[in-house]
Parts: sequence; C-alpha cells; structure tokens
Amino acid sequence: MRRVSARWVEVATLVGALLVARGGAAQNLRVHGVATASVGVTDNILSTPESEEPEPGEPAAPALAREADGFGVLSPGLVARYDTPRTSQTLRYTFIANLFFRHSEANSYTNTLTYAGRVITSPTTQLSFGAVAAQGQLNTFIRDQGSGQTPIEALPGGGIPFLQGALNQGFTKQMSPTLSLSEALAFMVYAPQTETPLRNYTGTGTLSAHRYWNHDTGAILLRSAYTHFDNVNVATAGEEPRFVGRDQLVTTLAASWIHDYGRYFSHQLDLGVSQATDLNSPYGQLWQPVGLAALRYTRAEVQAEAAYSHTAAPNVYLGQLSLLDQVSLRAAVPLSHAARLSAVGSVGLQRNLPIVQGELGNVITIWLADASLQWVPVRTVPELRLALRYQHINQVSEVAQIVRNSLLLSATFTFPQDREAQSQIAMTQPFGDGQGEARRRPTPTPASESEEEQQPSEGRPQRGRPAGGTP
Repeated sequence: MRRVSARWVEVATLVGALLVARGGAAQNLRVHGVATASVGVTDNILSTPESEEPEPGEPAAPALAREADGFGVLSPGLVARYDTPRTSQTLRYTFIANLFFRHSEANSYTNTLTYAGRVITSPTTQLSFGAVAAQGQLNTFIRDQGSGQTPIEALPGGGIPFLQGALNQGFTKQMSPTLSLSEALAFMVYAPQTETPLRNYTGTGTLSAHRYWNHDTGAILLRSAYTHFDNVNVATAGEEPRFVGRDQLVTTLAASWIHDYGRYFSHQLDLGVSQATDLNSPYGQLWQPVGLAALRYTRAEVQAEAAYSHTAAPNVYLGQLSLLDQVSLRAAVPLSHAARLSAVGSVGLQRNLPIVQGELGNVITIWLADASLQWVPVRTVPELRLALRYQHINQVSEVAQIVRNSLLLSATFTFPQDREAQSQIAMTQPFGDGQGEARRRPTPTPASESEEEQQPSEGRPQRGRPAGGTP
C-alpha cells in the first residue's frame, strides 16, 4: 500500500509540474484580433495613367479609362506574440479586401503573413530572423501601413496581381560594453502574375560595426545587393516589345553618426559611396555618393522625423535599378488628450533616376501626401479607434502621369487591447538595419533578472513587400 501511495504521489507531482509549466507558457503567449472596416472614394481605381497630348501631326493615342468609384475595405487580422526570458516571436496575418461599388471587376484581395523572431543566444550574442509571404494586387489602396508609414515609390499603372516572399536573418556579437559587430542576410522574390511577368530576385548581405558613447553612436557599414530581373522590356517607343534578363549589383560603404539631444531628440548623419554595376553586356558602372540627414523626435505620445536621403536601390515594380533622392516629413501627434484626438501623416517627394548600363535614364518624380485624423470615441473602450484619412499620389514621368486621390473613413477594433509599443511612423533607413536606431550598450539581459527586464522587444523582418523594403 505504501508503494502504491508513493507511486501516486510521484504521478501527481509530475502532472502538477506539467500543468504549472503549461500555465507559464500560456502566460507568455498573447493573441490579439484586429479588424478594420473602411468606406471611401477614389478618382482612379486602377492607378491609370493620364492620357497624353499628341505631338502636332500625330494621331492621338487611345485614351485609357480613368475611373472613379466608391469602395469598401474589410481587413481582419490576427497577431500572436510569444515571449520568454531569452526569445521573442511574432506571427501576424492580415487579409484585405477592396470592394468597389460600381466596378466589381476591380475588386482585389491581399493576404500577408509575417513572422519575426529574436533569440538571445548567449550573454553577448543575439540572433534575429524573419519571413514574409504576400499575395495580392497593386491597386490595393491600403495594406498594413498607416498614414505615417506610406512608402514613397514609383508604381506601374493598372492593377497587377503578384506573389511575393522574403527571408531575412541577422546576428550581433557584443565585443565590449561599447562595441558590437553585426551581420545580416536577406532574400526577396517578387513575381507578378502577368503574361510576361517582370519577376525579380534580390539577395543582400550586410556587415556593420557600432561604437557607443554616452550620447553618440558611430557605425560603419558595408552592404552588397544583387538583383536579377526577368522579362525587362528594353524596346523604345514605337518598337515591338523586346524582353531581356538583367543582372545588377549595388555595393555601398557608409559611415553613420547618431547624436542624442536628451531622451527624445536626436539626429542621424550618414555619408558614403555606392557602386551600381550592370553585369550584363555591355558592362557598365556608376559611382555615386550616398547619404542621409535625419532629425527625429521620438517618445510614446509624439513621433516625428524630417529626412533627406540620396541612395541607389532596385525598384521591384519597374524592373530597374534607380538613383533616389527623397525628402520626407512624417509625424504622429496628439491634438487633444481630453477629446482623445490625434493626427498622423506623411508628406514627401522622391526623384527617381533609372540606372541602365551605367547611364542615368529619364527621371520619375513622385509626390505623396497622406494624413489621417484619429479619434477614440469611448474612453473606456480604447480598443476602438475611428479615423478619417486622405491620400494624394502624383507620379510624373516622361511618358505618363498617374494621379490618384482617395478619401477613407475607417473603424479599427483590437481585442484584447495590444499594449505592445508600436511606432506610428516609418523612420528613414535607406541602408538597412545595419544603420539602425541608436542603442546604448545593448547587453543581453542575464536570465537571473526579472522577466519584465528580460523580454526583448519585438523583432521586425526587413521590409520585403512588393515595395523595396517587406508588405
């Protein structure tokens, strides 16, 4: 009898230990549902180019129909986070349906799945990794970006269906309390679902070193990106389409200096050189200085950035390497704490010069204005947020102009409330995560400290979107 009792005690102890462990794991898992419903109107449902004025004596080209319509947007999503003292993992799924009132043929659907993880592998090392998969159509007006995160980039006209995937990995070694070394790898594929798809594949490798002082961070970065484009149309106007493959390499060496003016105010200055190489015959190279100047104010209630950048990068939509000059202003500010009103927005200009066989092509100019007024109508239900948003895009090139104005009224509900700190604006980082925000002595927290101090912040994969960063 004593042996049986002892055996039952052992079984009960084991079951209790398993239940405690399972309960602890459940406490580390947080799941949030997010649902957004919007109604709006736009004057260009497929981003159709403006019809051009013909030259004297030439027949007018067939006019493309630029259609205006009202539309609704339904966007349910799910976010799951799992944190332990040494790891942080986030899985996010978002579905977006754009449903037009009069032009159902323009309806589009977008699915995006994102995974990001971070592991403290030792007291002085950290590993991060991520993946993105997306399927959708380029006429989708809003994906998962707010007004303060809308990218400024050249787009083709029309609603083009696409598939996209991306993988990224990073590793950081802290050599001392004031010095760290990092490496990063990324791969992205973008595949339009058209008759002659302009597919492209991009692989990127980055090495960087960071040196930390009390109010300053210095960094040096070496980055190389190889891109292969399929089915690039190299025919000139009036010729039959002629499709070729194109291989291009961009190598960048840059130095960065970040200085903090107190807890919230900082600037970042980057300066370097970039070599853009067309690997196809005839072989061509273009050397250009690159740089970034940014002024930032960052705290929980207010975020703002004014930035100018000059860099070379591939454009996955147009199938070309481009030299980019961009100036932007982004901000998220509270307007009234009593009324629970806030505003978020972006304004910017990008000058895009294609690089072909070491020569600069015709300029493409993109203007963006995107602003939203946000209101939490019920103080006791902070999970519900209403927003009125306006977006203007004007893209001008030598052959076409695309103009689109959109107005949306949306309601977003998150349950349970997501208390994870989220930036409402996208900071300008043209040279990748190796030039990331200043971090003072980023020592991984030992396991013996409290769990609140141990949990790393949420990792984010590189922007792998049908947008030269991730959707």
